[in-house]
Amino acid sequence: MLPALGFLLGLRHAADADHVVTVTALAARRRGAFPALLVGTIWGLGHSLTVMLTGGLIILFRLQVPAWTATGLELGVAALLLWLGWSNLRGAGAGALHAERPGGDQGHRMLGRAAFAGFVHGLAGSAAVALLILASIPQPATALVYLSVFGLGTVLGMAAFSAAMGKAISYLSLCWKTTDKVLSFSTGLLSLGFGAYLTVHILFTR
Repeated sequence: MLPALGFLLGLRHAADADHVVTVTALAARRRGAFPALLVGTIWGLGHSLTVMLTGGLIILFRLQVPAWTATGLELGVAALLLWLGWSNLRGAGAGALHAERPGGDQGHRMLGRAAFAGFVHGLAGSAAVALLILASIPQPATALVYLSVFGLGTVLGMAAFSAAMGKAISYLSLCWKTTDKVLSFSTGLLSLGFGAYLTVHILFTR
């Protein structure tokens, strides 16, 4: 029962607003389901491995994360969103959607960005996730299993979302010649706006 619950909550965790906005900005200029699937999967792996490592240490050693550290890591997510937004706005006039093979230079850079973004999100969320699990499951071994299944759910949830998004982008690009520019511009604005919102929320409303 607990593994199934952890998996479902991992799927739900993938759909958090900051996760969706980040992966949308990363995958918006990737034509095709497979390249977008890779972006979502790499983000999910970076996120889940970071949560499992950091959260595992918190669970095993009953570590306490200072409030200022958690706040700083959350601001890191906001800064990432601002950077991705600016990058997409700059790329809005760069031309066609990228359809390179994953082994190309641009493909490597995109996957590197996805891994880094997952790492940043994982760091920001690991303490909250680990402490929540530990509060519900006091036994460290069971909590670690739960955390692992939770991470798997997050990876699969984001992979499915990004693959569907890539497929939709491919279809739109066949029907609408300016799909690349519109998506790059709109996702850039979305990422910038959400990053600014998170910054204000973290600094002034807590």
